[in-house]
Amino acid sequence: MSTAATPSARYRAYVSDVSYYSGKLEAYLRYAGIDHERIEVNTDTLRNTVLPATGVMKVPAMQCPDGRWLKDTTPMMRWLDQQHGRPSIYPTDPASHFIALLIEDYADEWLWRPAMYYRWNFADSHRLLRHRLGRELSDGTRYPAAGLGWYMRWRQYLTFVRDDGIRPHNEAQVQALYRRTLAQLSQRLKDRPFLLGERPSIVDFAFFASMFRHFALDPHSAKQMIDTAPAVYAWVGRVWNAHGGNTPSHAELEDFASSDWNAIFGEISRDYLTYLDVNATAYARGEKHFDLTLGDTVYPQMAVVRYRVACREQILLAYRALTAEARAQVDLRLQASGIASWLRQAPLVVSGLAEEFVMPLQRRYPKATGLRGLKLLKGTPWDMPAPPVR
Repeated sequence: MSTAATPSARYRAYVSDVSYYSGKLEAYLRYAGIDHERIEVNTDTLRNTVLPATGVMKVPAMQCPDGRWLKDTTPMMRWLDQQHGRPSIYPTDPASHFIALLIEDYADEWLWRPAMYYRWNFADSHRLLRHRLGRELSDGTRYPAAGLGWYMRWRQYLTFVRDDGIRPHNEAQVQALYRRTLAQLSQRLKDRPFLLGERPSIVDFAFFASMFRHFALDPHSAKQMIDTAPAVYAWVGRVWNAHGGNTPSHAELEDFASSDWNAIFGEISRDYLTYLDVNATAYARGEKHFDLTLGDTVYPQMAVVRYRVACREQILLAYRALTAEARAQVDLRLQASGIASWLRQAPLVVSGLAEEFVMPLQRRYPKATGLRGLKLLKGTPWDMPAPPVR
C-alpha cells in the first residue's frame, strides 16, 4: 500500500475496528469534522506502512496531508485540536485543562486492565473477538484468519492480562473497578449529556476509549453495562454520534468543582498514582517485573511499562509548567484526594520518550522493518519504539 501524500490530500487514519484507542480517535475525528480516509489495517499494512513510519505496529496512526505522521492518541489529538479544534475539546482555564489531562491519562491507562481482562478472559467475548480480529488482520494477506485469531487471543491474554498481574485471587478487584467506573460515570451523566456539559471534551473521549470498543461491545462486559448503567450505554452512543450539527459548538465546558469527580480523584490517588510510582521505580532500577500491592490485593509479576513512566513524566512536567496561580487552583481542588501532595513531592523519573510526544513525528523508523518477521509474531511493545533513523 502506497503512503504517498500531497498537500491537498486528506488525512489517512490507520485503525482497527476492535481497537481501544482507534475508537477514541475515530469518535474525535467525527466530532471535529476532520476529513480523512479510514484504512482498516491488516498484518501487511502494519509491517510495511505503520511500522517504518511510527516505530511500532500499533494503531491508530495517521498520515497528514503533507506526508508527516501522528501516533498515540494523547499527543495526536492535542495536535489535531490545535489545528482543527473549533471549538476545542480542552478546557480553556489552565487549572481545568491540567485536571482534564490527568483524567485522560487515568482513563487511557488504568481502565486498560479491566478492558483487556473482560475481553480476553471470558469465552463469550474472546471467541467473538478472536474471529473478528483474525478476519481483520488476515484480510488481503496470505495468513489464515483462524490461525491469526487463535494466536492473537493468546498473545493478548498473556501480554495484557497475565503480564498485567491479573490472577484468580485478584479478579474480583479488577471487576470491582469496572463496576465503580460505571457508577461514577452514571452519577455524572444524571443531568448532563456529556461529562463536562453540553458538548464532548477530552474527558469524554478518554473514557469512551474503553467504554465503546471494549465494555459496550464485548458481550460479557456489555451485558453488565446494559443491565446496570443504561445512562453510560446511552452516552456511548451520543459520543459516537456527536458532531457540530447536534452539539452546541459554543457551550462552555464545565470545570471540576462538582463533588461528582471526588470518587474518580480518589481512584487516581489511591491506586493509579501508586502504580505509576512503583512502575517508575522498577524502571529506574532496570527491573523487568514488579509486584504491586493495592490495599490488601497483590498483583504479582507485572511487566514494567516504559510508556507509563513517560505518562507519569508528562503529568509532572505539565504541572510544573503551570503558573503559580494555576498550580494553586489545582492544589486546592485536588488536595483532599491526596493528588496535590503527590504532584508537589513526586520525584521525576525520566523515560527517554519525551520526543515521542511531539507531533507530527520528527523522525521515521525504516530500520524497524528489519525485524518485521519477529514483530509479526511477538508484536511491538507499546512503550519501546524502534531505534530511529535521522
